[in-house]
Order: sequence, then structure tokens, then C-alpha cells
Amino acid sequence: MSQLIGRIYEFGHFRLDTTEHLLLRDGEVISLPPKAFDVLLVLVTHHGHLLGKEELLKLVWPDAFVEEANLSYNISLIRKALSSGENGQKFIETIPKRGYRFVASVKEVIRESVAPVVASEVDQALGVLGGYRSSSQLHRRVKPVDERHTVGRERERAELRSGFESTLTGGGLMLCVAGEPGIGKTTLVEDFLTELAAEGQCTVARGRCSERLAGTEAYLPLLEVLESLLQSGSNPAAARVMKQIAPTWYAQLVPLAGDDEETARLMNEVKGASQERLKRELGAFLQEVSRLRPLLLFFDDLHWADVSTIDMLSFLGGKFEALGVLIVITYRPSDLLLQKHPFLQIKPDLQARGVCHELALQFLNQAEIGQYLELEFPGHAFPPELPKLIHLKTEGSPLFMADLVRYLCDRGVIAHNGRHWTLAQALPEIERELPESVRGMIERKVAQLGEEDRRLLMAASVQGYEFDSAVIAQVLNIKTDEVEERLDKLERVYAFVRLVSEKEFPNRTLTLRYRFVHVLYQNALYGSLRATRKVTLSRDVAQALEGYYGEKRAGVENELAVLCEAAREYARAADYFQLAAQQASQVFATQEAVALARRGLAMVEMLPDSRERREQEFSLQVVLGNALIATKGNAATEVELTYSRAHELAQQLGETPHLLPALWGLCAVNIVKGQPRKALEYGEKFLRLAERLQDPAVLVGHHAVGVPLYFLGKLSQSRDHLQRSASLYTAAQHRFLTWLYGHDPGMVAEKYVSWTLWLLGYPEQALAHGLESLRIGMEVSHANTQAHALTGTAITYQHCGDRQRVRELAEDAVAFSAEQGLPLWLGLSMALRGWAMVGQGEAAEGIEELRRGIEASRATGAELYTSYLLCLLAEAYGIEGQPRQYLAELVRAQAITEDGDGRYWEAEIARVKGELLLKDGAAAAEAEQCFRRAIEIARHQQAKSLELRAVMSLARLQKKQCKLAEAQQMLAEVYGWFTEGFDTPDLKDAKALLEDLETRVC
Repeated sequence: MSQLIGRIYEFGHFRLDTTEHLLLRDGEVISLPPKAFDVLLVLVTHHGHLLGKEELLKLVWPDAFVEEANLSYNISLIRKALSSGENGQKFIETIPKRGYRFVASVKEVIRESVAPVVASEVDQALGVLGGYRSSSQLHRRVKPVDERHTVGRERERAELRSGFESTLTGGGLMLCVAGEPGIGKTTLVEDFLTELAAEGQCTVARGRCSERLAGTEAYLPLLEVLESLLQSGSNPAAARVMKQIAPTWYAQLVPLAGDDEETARLMNEVKGASQERLKRELGAFLQEVSRLRPLLLFFDDLHWADVSTIDMLSFLGGKFEALGVLIVITYRPSDLLLQKHPFLQIKPDLQARGVCHELALQFLNQAEIGQYLELEFPGHAFPPELPKLIHLKTEGSPLFMADLVRYLCDRGVIAHNGRHWTLAQALPEIERELPESVRGMIERKVAQLGEEDRRLLMAASVQGYEFDSAVIAQVLNIKTDEVEERLDKLERVYAFVRLVSEKEFPNRTLTLRYRFVHVLYQNALYGSLRATRKVTLSRDVAQALEGYYGEKRAGVENELAVLCEAAREYARAADYFQLAAQQASQVFATQEAVALARRGLAMVEMLPDSRERREQEFSLQVVLGNALIATKGNAATEVELTYSRAHELAQQLGETPHLLPALWGLCAVNIVKGQPRKALEYGEKFLRLAERLQDPAVLVGHHAVGVPLYFLGKLSQSRDHLQRSASLYTAAQHRFLTWLYGHDPGMVAEKYVSWTLWLLGYPEQALAHGLESLRIGMEVSHANTQAHALTGTAITYQHCGDRQRVRELAEDAVAFSAEQGLPLWLGLSMALRGWAMVGQGEAAEGIEELRRGIEASRATGAELYTSYLLCLLAEAYGIEGQPRQYLAELVRAQAITEDGDGRYWEAEIARVKGELLLKDGAAAAEAEQCFRRAIEIARHQQAKSLELRAVMSLARLQKKQCKLAEAQQMLAEVYGWFTEGFDTPDLKDAKALLEDLETRVC
């Protein structure tokens, strides 16, 4: 800015003197830090023009990378300085998400017209800028927050530096900074990040975990990291890259609006999201961003992170070879152990692979405290026992050591006598006045504040570790400018808070985002509130946030729920917990959804009995039931108990739409448990009620009837209901039912239409409907639906005998279900993969996979597919020549069929038994009896595909017995019935056998 030196600019009552580097109002010096002065100068010289944030950063800090928060902070300082003399006149206009414009008239004047500045004014200005407070009684120094000194961390700083440099030449790395509260974890990392920023070598993104929302806000720190990347001036291409490569994440950070082609494309892509896709997108995005510029991601306080974030970190740890990313995390080891935190499960594997290292911080010793005093007070004349006293009182905690030194300065105990720093009191006298504990240290620090500042910070502590100036201003009924001025003092003088960023609420209100220097301060302030005051402030903060966010509250439901809970407004808290649980389910954070729904139910329990209370509990029970289905499977006892309670509540509410989800829940539980007749009772009640109410869920009612009929072997009736369900479905009108009934109804209808049509003898139509089921399922951002669709389509291909396609779909389903924690679909898809392997030359491995898949499926309480899977296993044992095993499996399959009345696979069980008896050398008559029994059952059910298989088995036996005419007539009759599917293995085999019978002579 050398070209601007020597110029003077006037606007309003102000003058900007570039030679003296001073801002004056009517001849009086207005204190302004050097960088704030530079920012103001750039704005003034470009008055009337919009300056983007990135452009401002380059002009003021041309040789260093600086976070936007620094710019926002300096803008706030300028506004305070200018508003103090102009009664709030507006000089700087903020253009949301773009930049700033200086809007006042400006004129340049000659230097001689500048009023003389007296030495006392300059001294006053410099004193403020240097962080000194003048006093006639004391000469004590108050250190600015950003002039902190760090001691005793040389080894850890070197490891951070080494880790960063390794990512410049090799793959990614995770460094874990571990230590207990107040030991300086965040300070160490932030100092390191400041060094990197000054060097301009990399892009830094930060994400902080929340104590208040611990474990329930899905992806909270990760979303913060991505948002900071979007806002980073050092990587302007990040937004474009994210939009192209990671649209699912982009949509969560930047609301999609408009009707242009690009927006429509993004919306369609997001609809087909899954957790697997979220991972792929995140990996690809970070890989591309780190290719453009080295990348460092900082996750603070990981001991409060949610399961989904830990899962993503585990995924990234497995991709470090291709990622030039340094991930730095901080955590408290004791909290990880007490919570049995999921990070403890992934950490050993990452360490074993050499991509994760822990840096365990220790408390400072006396020598290091002495070093700190030397840096803070050069040339001091303190007694040599002072470091020992400070160590005794603070236990070597860096946070409280710095606080204690600050306290001694403020009390005038540490003072400058004109020559050097010294103690104004004897050590024994000092020791008597100091608090006995760390808690006392915090209380003493809070006691230093004036009543107004203490009241402000207490209100801030209610919003949380991070808080907004606009919110606190509204809660306390104080002007925002005044709040921000006081927060500036609390940061600069008392080191209680730090500015994080400037942001804009959805209603376009600007606010400064602050956070407490340490969560211990927030906890102490919050804990000091009387119960009644805590309730009032929590209510007021919640109302302020609701006003600022308006209808756009997505992403803050959890925070609002916690505030309403503290305000004892339990009904509102329950509503927000329900919304938060639903939001968690939509981003595949099912464990978080379960926890949030249960917290909502705990709120409902605090309410007096009423119709509204029952409606709230009912809604939360349904949300909980859907989340439990995803994590434990339909047949789990918890799922049945949840839906039973929902059904009980719905009956109390009367025959209203409330009853429908409860009836479906109980129907689904009994289907999966292998009790189709009982499920049919609930399904018929559902359909009757939905039709009477003319509810959109009538299509769910049709498949609630059609699915049990399928498992009962009543195929024609089942097809009629399922096809009716499929014909009623349109995504636009019915997709919302996914989150009410636990799956997309169109996907389920198409899946069961596919299976039913195959049994009825229409394999080509079956495949078409199976693929439609897969298409619908993969469009929905719902884990249970996607796993269901993958596995269901694999079963259609299994029926059609396509082992390669089964294996492909099953492997996708196994990977997806394992990642999502979906045990039912994981077990079923493992079994299907095993079946495919048996026919591809991997019989032993395939049988083991089949067996393990069946065990995993049944471990969830599910029995609906067991007879079908055991039949596949028995057939596989037959291929391997293990007769005792296959006969045992068939006995189990038949017993399950008879016990649950699930007859749909009964004909195939009888046929396979006959085939395997022949292989075991049994009498032909016994095998023939099995085949004829299979034919009889298949004909009764109109299951033409199973009848064809049974007839082929009997015809092969009769061919050996030279009963060629009977075999030929029976096979020709059933084969002649088919009108499609002649390229499928069954029909090809039938044709070949028929031709053989026609030409064979005994």
C-alpha cells in the first residue's frame, strides 16, 4: 500500500491520515489496529465499488493466507470505530456472500490541512493498539489474545510439521493430539495452523464437535469443514468442484433453488444418494481439492463426534494413499474411554497401517512455566519460587497458568517499575490470595467481570460453546453494536471468547459468531445460573433463533430441541427432536436417529396426558420404529415393542390416519418373523382403513395384503394386490411415505410383483419389474430402501438362474448393508453371494458363505426367507456330495414352512429333497413321491415355474425308468404353457430334455 502513503481522505466527521496511519474524528484519534486501518483504507479508496472478500484479503494480506474470520473481525472493529461518532450512520454495506462496499462520500485533501496530533493522543492510540491499559495507580500489561506464547511443545510442533510435510510428497495422514481439558490441545494446533497460514502453503478447514449435541448431530464437524472450504479464499475452486463431484454434500450446505437445468440435474442426483455415495463423493472431492492445493482438516474435540462422522474418518483413512490430506484431531482420552467412543474401534487399525499417530500432551513442568514467564515478561526480576507456586496452583495446566498470570497482572501483583517486571507483593501473601483449585481459578476469573459483562456471558453460555452476537442482543434487549463492542473487550482484555466468523441468518440479519476460549468457561458460566434463570434464557435463545431462521430451520432442529428441553417446554422439544431424527435418517445416520427419537420420547413423558401428548408420542414411536428397523431388522424385539406401543396409541386416538403406520409396523414385523397369516390380519385392517379414509397410503395397504398372500402361496390373489399397488404409485405423490413406513412403497410393490410373476411363470416380466424395483429404490435417499432393492433384485435373478448377475448385485448389497449397519439385508445378500459362488467353481467357499448368511439373517429374528435359503443350502450340499448335511437342512426348511405357514417355497423343498434322495442312493419310489408332491403343490398354487422344475425332475427319473411317453406328455404340456423366458436356464433345460425324450428309444 506504499502508493497510498501521504494521502488524506475525509468522509463525514472522519479523516484517514495515511502518513501517520491514524483515523481521526474532529481532530481526536480513534483507536484502530493496524490491519483494521489497512482494511478501511482499501474500502475508502474503492468507495462506491463492491469489493469481494477474496479481493480484500489479497489487497490487505498479499503475502499470506488469512481466514475470512480475520477479515470479518476487522470489519467489525471498523464499524464500531465509525459508528461511535456518527450516531450509527452506515459507512460499510455488507453484500451477503459476496463482499463489502464503502457507501459514504469520500474526498481527498492536501496534507497541510490535517489538524495537529498531540503526543498524548498518539500515546493513547498506540497504547490501545499495543494492548496496554493506562492507569495512574498501576503499570500493568494486559496481553492481547493473539499474542500468546506457547512453551513446552517443541516435540509436538515438530511432529505436526513433519506430518504436514509428509503429505506434500506422499499420502494422507491423521495426527491425534490427545490430552485432558485445559492442557492446550486446541492452542497447539491453532498456533501451527497460524504458521501455515502465514506461509500460504495450504488450505485449512476447521470443524468443531459439540458437547451439547454430542453423538446426535450427524456429520456436524464434517459439514463445518466442508462449509469452511467453500468459504475459503485460498481455494476459490472448491465450490465449483464440490458442485460437480460431491453434489450430495453441496446440497446440504447450499440450498438448491431455481428451475434451471443445472439445478434439476443436481436435485435428481441428490435423490439417489446413499451413504456409500456420500463416502465416494467426499473422497473424490477431497482428492481433487488436495491435488489443487495441500489440504489440512482440523477436527476439534472429537470425543463429542457422532458415529457417522467417525465412519467417514475411517473411510478417509482407508483412502490416504490417494489423498494429499493431513487430518488433525484433538480429543480427551478419558472421555473416549468413558463413552466407549466409536473412534476407539477404528484407531488401532489406522495406527497398524501407519496412517495415524497420537501426540499425547503432558502438563507443563516448573521449568516450562519459568520459560513462559520469561517470554511474557522479558528481563523480569521475579523470585525463582514463582514458577513453583504457579505450578502448584494450576497443576501445570497451560490454560489456567495463563489465566493465573493474567489475574496477577490485573491485580497489580505483577507490575513494571520503569526498569523491569517485578512482584508488588511477597510470595506468601500472594499464595494466600490465590484460589485452591482449578474450579476456583475459573470462579475468580469470572468474578473479575462487571455485572453487565457477566450477564452477557451467562446468556451466551446458554446458546452454547459457540454463540451469535445478534441472538444475545435480542435475548438481553441490547443493541447488537453494544453487544459486539463488549464481546470485543471480553476477547481482547479478558480472553474469555474468540471471534469465529461473520455470518448472515436466513432472514438476512448479520451477526458475529463467537466461541468461548475453552468449554470449561462455558460450563462454569452455565452452571452458575439459577434454575429459573436458565429456563428463561433457554426459552429466549430458542425464540431468537426461531425468529432469525424462520421456516429455514433445517440443521438447527437439534440445537433448538436442546434449548427447549432446558426451557422445560417439553412439547416443543419433542417436536424438534422428531424433526432432527427424521433429518438424521435422511442422511443415513440411523444410530443418531434412534438416539434423537428416544430423547424426544423422554420429553413426551414429561407432559400431562392429553390427545396432543399421545399424538406426539405416536409420531416419535413411528420414527423410532423405522430407525430401529434399519439398525436391528424388522423382527427385532425392540421393533415389535415399538410398533405395539404405536398401535396402542393409535387405537386410543381412534380410526384416524395415525393407525395406519402402526398397523403396517406390526404387519411387517410378522412378515419378517415368518408369520404371514398373522401379518395378513394386520394388512387387511390397514387396507380397509386406508380405503375408508381415502388415504394416499392405500397402495401400502395393497402390498400389506399382497406380501403375506405371496408367502402363503396364494399367488394369483397376491399378484392382483401387488399390481394394484404398483399401478397406484407415483414418486411425486408417494415417496414421502418412505419415511413413514420404512421403505419406498413403489420399490416394494415392484419387487414382490417380480417374484410373484416369476412363480406364476412369467420370467421376462419378472425381470422387468425387478429392474424397475431397483431403479426406484436407488433413486431414494433411504438406506433400508436401497439395501432392500439390491437384495430383492438379486433374488429375482436367482430365480432366473443368472449366477453372475446375482453375485454382482449381492456383492453391492453386502458392501452397502455392512456400511449402513443393516443386519437383515447383510445376511440375506451374503447367502445369495454364496449361492452364486457354488455354481462358479467355488463350492466349498460358497457353502460357507451361504451358511454364514443364513445364520446372520436368522440372528435378527427373521424367518421369512429361511426355508428358501435352507433349500439353496441343501442343494449346494448336494452338489458337494454331503448327503447328511443336505437332508438335515431340508428337514429344517420343511419344519419352518409348516410352523409359519409360509408355503411359497414348499414345492421346491419337496423337489430338491427328491433330487438329493436319488443322489444319496435312495429308492426311486421315494424320490418319485417327492416329485409328485412338488407338482401337486405347485399346481395348487399356480406356481408354473416351480411346476416346470418338478416335472423336469420327474421326467428325468422316468427317462431312466423308460417311461418315456408319460414323461414326454407331462413335460410337453407344462412347457407348452409358457409364452416367454425361453432364454432362461430352466426353459432351456426343459426344451433340451423334451427333445431328448422325443428321440430316445428304450
